[in-house]
Amino acid sequence: MLGSQHKYRLIVGTDCTRPPLILLHGSGRDEQDMVPLAAELSPRSTAIAVRGAIPWEGGYAFFRRFADRSIDEESILRQAPILAAFMVDVGGQYCLRQRPILVGFF
Repeated sequence: MLGSQHKYRLIVGTDCTRPPLILLHGSGRDEQDMVPLAAELSPRSTAIAVRGAIPWEGGYAFFRRFADRSIDEESILRQAPILAAFMVDVGGQYCLRQRPILVGFF
């Protein structure tokens, strides 16, 4: 699934005993936004900063919102399994041995 709609930035950690971080930005942002936070939370952990696949307000989102910014719950139901499969694939590609810690915005 690495050919999926999600792009990401890998930050290789120096301590494989620490759980990896999966970084999910807020709506209208991109994968670069959470990178500084990863360095503060767990500087030696591997981190994967994921870009949402849905264009939104000059950036990206992980699910659609309506014009009034309310959440499109149907979009969450469609996008969540795609994002989950992507994370499993990335974890396998980089041999992440521990369950990741998810850090992000809703």
